[in-house]
Amino acid sequence: MHCFVCSQPAVGQCPICWRFYCPQHGNRRCVECARLTPELRAMPFQTTDETPITGVEFQSLEPVRSSHLQRVIAVGAQQECRGLILSLISVEVYDDGFAANFRLALAAPSDSAEQLPGAMPILAASAAESDKVVYFASPSPSMGPHGDWYASLRFEPPLRDASRHLTIAVIKIEWLPRVPFSKIVEWHGPWMFEVTLTADVPR
Repeated sequence: MHCFVCSQPAVGQCPICWRFYCPQHGNRRCVECARLTPELRAMPFQTTDETPITGVEFQSLEPVRSSHLQRVIAVGAQQECRGLILSLISVEVYDDGFAANFRLALAAPSDSAEQLPGAMPILAASAAESDKVVYFASPSPSMGPHGDWYASLRFEPPLRDASRHLTIAVIKIEWLPRVPFSKIVEWHGPWMFEVTLTADVPR
């Protein structure tokens, strides 16, 4: 594996964009993702060793939690987003939180992904119930073919048993640049999605 900036041997892989980096162009994150705004830096991963990278071993990344899936709620709602279509596909409810699964795609097949402001969108979102109970998500990278991305945002804390309605808002999309050290472009929302939660939870 080689550094995405200079092609030197890589010593780690960025947990945000998954690109490989050398000691000069990353340490736990690549130089590009280290420039993201603070609310987009926190990722739902933890390293098994918090000491700085000094050798040639790749980082070992583990999910923060191991969850039990309770149910999946189909949503299928979409919003127009500057020539793209942002869709909330589904919500997965776990015993320790929930996940919102998004798709971001070109609005028309004739559109060119090269016209977009960056190579990869990173979504930041929040969620709230009607009585103002608020849930927070770790930002998520979007993976998939160029011009058609998928992202899963994990929210905490767990949904309450009495929860009946949820509003999920994508508050910002930041675009990682195609050329290293170029400007990171921000799109500010919010793009809102309304989700009706089922009353019965399978056990």
